[in-house]
Amino acid sequence: TNTVTFSAIAKRSYLEKLEDTNFTAAADLSRMVVDKDEQTAVVPIEIRSSIYNSEITYGEKQYLKLSLENLMSRQFQIYADSRGDVTEGWAVGNVKVTNPTVIKVSGPESIVSTVSKVVATIDVSDMSVDLSDNVVPVLLTEKNKEIDTTRLTLSSSYVTITAQILNTKEVPLNYKTSGSPADDYYMTGISANVSKLKVKGAASALNPLTSIEIPEEILNISGATEDIVTEVDITEYLPEGVELVDNTQSSITVTIAIDQ
Repeated sequence: TNTVTFSAIAKRSYLEKLEDTNFTAAADLSRMVVDKDEQTAVVPIEIRSSIYNSEITYGEKQYLKLSLENLMSRQFQIYADSRGDVTEGWAVGNVKVTNPTVIKVSGPESIVSTVSKVVATIDVSDMSVDLSDNVVPVLLTEKNKEIDTTRLTLSSSYVTITAQILNTKEVPLNYKTSGSPADDYYMTGISANVSKLKVKGAASALNPLTSIEIPEEILNISGATEDIVTEVDITEYLPEGVELVDNTQSSITVTIAIDQ
């Protein structure tokens, strides 16, 4: 605990002028005595008074009891993350840690060994411009539970993280097919599970973009006698500097209807 109870013996005239706040209790760890098991130790507690200390006799000597364990140090790459929603019509682009990118964690082995990753998070709420911030890194267990760093030493108390804020635009998908169905069959239609995609990027990349084209060689209907269903990775056909706002839409399903 962080408190100690003790007795002080002195002349009544001295004691009547003393209060709890006149006393300090200190445990000097350089005087620590380690037990044979090397897992526990004791440290003598020194009581002193700010006044009349030489006139006071203190009671029985007391000791601070400690538990000990091995010191461990590990280095971790710092992962970048963001929270909050940017201004409508904008999207979060590249989020990265710039300084430092690696952090050293030292402390009791029982705590350091539970660290799975270190994350720095930047708040992008209502932002429409690129931003940078110094944030406190968070240590997480394998199950993403935050670890108390009170007993740990980190090589950096803060890390610098930046977030890119990009324009967004909704563009349609265009399809082309190649080849011809079997004799007496013809294509009656083509559709996908999404008709438009929301993309993000710099204004210079988005302004000339009017649609996303799926090349005809991807949708080949040569000799077809029944409907064709194809999974298409749309990210392969995005222009340079353009990304999907929703990465779950990276794979789309295209259905080509074939009838007699």
